[in-house]
Amino acid sequence: MSSTEREVAFRKKRRDYTLHKPKNAIQANTTVIRVKQDKFIRAETILARTRQIKVDKKKYEVNLKRRASTNFPQPPENLNCALVVRLATKKENLCAETRKVLAEFHLNEQFDGCFVYLSAENRDKLKSVSHLITYGSPSVELVRQLIHTQASYMKDGKEVPITGNTVIRDALKEYKIICLDDIVNAINKGLESVSKVSEFLAPFHFTKTELAEKPKRPIHAGGSAGWRGEEITAFVESIN
Repeated sequence: MSSTEREVAFRKKRRDYTLHKPKNAIQANTTVIRVKQDKFIRAETILARTRQIKVDKKKYEVNLKRRASTNFPQPPENLNCALVVRLATKKENLCAETRKVLAEFHLNEQFDGCFVYLSAENRDKLKSVSHLITYGSPSVELVRQLIHTQASYMKDGKEVPITGNTVIRDALKEYKIICLDDIVNAINKGLESVSKVSEFLAPFHFTKTELAEKPKRPIHAGGSAGWRGEEITAFVESIN
């Protein structure tokens, strides 16, 4: 037997012994519990997060007090529905108030989008987080395209594509919405039932892309945030 064959035989015997090695009484009756250790966070990181949260809280409060102007446009009073897209990344350190508003509209990730009924309350909410979103009045064609090709709903905590009208009828028939075209019609006409449609629909997930260097700057300052009116159609088409 050559040295190579002896080495292979030795390793095989050693491996077999390791697999069938009997455990002693302590090992056999002991359960190993691995305790997850807390990740160490540097003091500088905590301080930076705290500052970012304070800055976000300040912007939230300032936005609520600001009046509509050329540099801070708001949706016209005769408009009842808007398409909203989140610009803030998930990792950004936001205050509790802005996180609550974004979560209420199911905008959990960057470039998530949803339709929002523009009640007085929702106008104030969108106004308060206007530095984290962009929104506007979508075209009829864009609404139809999104609903017919990308609409989904939540089932057992998972997003399920809408492939038929049965699920729509079961969820929204009391609001006289029984098919995809009824959803499109409600959004384009700005009916009050849009709020129920938004609760039923899962958010749209647009393709992540590179925006302006400072996406949270207002549009007039070279950024992407805030009300953009009918230009929301071109913006969504560029990231969809």
